[in-house]
Amino acid sequence: MNNQGVLVVGGGLAGLTLALQLAPQRVTVLAPRTGNTTGSSGWAQGGLAAALASGDSPRAHAADTIEASGGLNSVEAVALVTQKAPQMIKNLVQHGVAFDRDHDGNLHMGLEGAHSQPRIVHAEGDRTGPKIMAALQKKVAQAEHINMITNMRAKSLLQDQHGRIAGVAAIDDLGQEQFLNAQVTILASGGLGHLYGHTTNPTTIRGDMLGSAIRAGAQLSDLEFVQFHPTAMAVTASPLPLVSEALRGAGARLVLSDGGFLFPGLGDLAARDEVARKIHESIHRGAPVFLDAGPIGDDVSLRFPTVAKLAGEHGLDLQHDLLPVAPAQHYHMGGVTTDLKGQSSLEHLYVIGETACTGLHGANRLASNSLL
Repeated sequence: MNNQGVLVVGGGLAGLTLALQLAPQRVTVLAPRTGNTTGSSGWAQGGLAAALASGDSPRAHAADTIEASGGLNSVEAVALVTQKAPQMIKNLVQHGVAFDRDHDGNLHMGLEGAHSQPRIVHAEGDRTGPKIMAALQKKVAQAEHINMITNMRAKSLLQDQHGRIAGVAAIDDLGQEQFLNAQVTILASGGLGHLYGHTTNPTTIRGDMLGSAIRAGAQLSDLEFVQFHPTAMAVTASPLPLVSEALRGAGARLVLSDGGFLFPGLGDLAARDEVARKIHESIHRGAPVFLDAGPIGDDVSLRFPTVAKLAGEHGLDLQHDLLPVAPAQHYHMGGVTTDLKGQSSLEHLYVIGETACTGLHGANRLASNSLL
């Protein structure tokens, strides 16, 4: 194909946001599928964390991020993202995202694991990802500077004779190989979920372009840091349905088959690695773990329609049944090493989103920091 100038590989939140921001520069966006099935962003049930409440601050958000991540973060990256998070929420509102609000019209703030206070904004309860992606896709469709190519999957990076990245080789929906040359290539192709037997990621997420970057000689960081979400629905499915920890933030409890609590007090809202380990240890001992959403109230299915629908597909009622849960691969903190502007170690290659490693997430990503 002709030289694309700027080529963004990935049609999720990171890729579309960047494409919109690059106006009036011409941009081509390559996505393997259309709609919310193109990547993990459209599957996000949790919200976005931002210090928007009067008693909150980016400093407090940063402290929670570092505490949950084992202190293995880049302090500079954490400070930058937590300071800019409130403006990102405002930008998404301007793009048409209707976040949930209280009776006074203020953004509703939810609580999730390892956050010291409520700071999570949602859209239609647990439909945050789909609502954000629908708004961004509408904006992209209206943007004259963006050329969207769908149903074509990038498989490897192209390099010129000097080793500089020069675009990608891709497979179209007919199985034909296509070459998309570019002056600048930006990877926003997500994580590596389907390298694992149990994951919450869409089937398109399998680390293809991370592998290609490795073969091209890119510098990498923290590949060993893989997050397992503690509460995937333990059913026969692939991928496993996610049960958002926003339910635990709203009052749901982790229980054993005898009705006893897995954690005392508010331990259900510990950092994801702590909760996942506790659940795994219990299951390994022969004691399955369940999520009891009953304490949330009679409106639980209205507040969490995605989880209610997923439960129903497996013969379970969110309000009345205990949902069997188990850890599953969910997010990759490691990736291609970049600076805070997305520049990798290879010329003409930038990497953003989950494919990149800036040091923001350390060893364990804080809940609802992934979409920032």
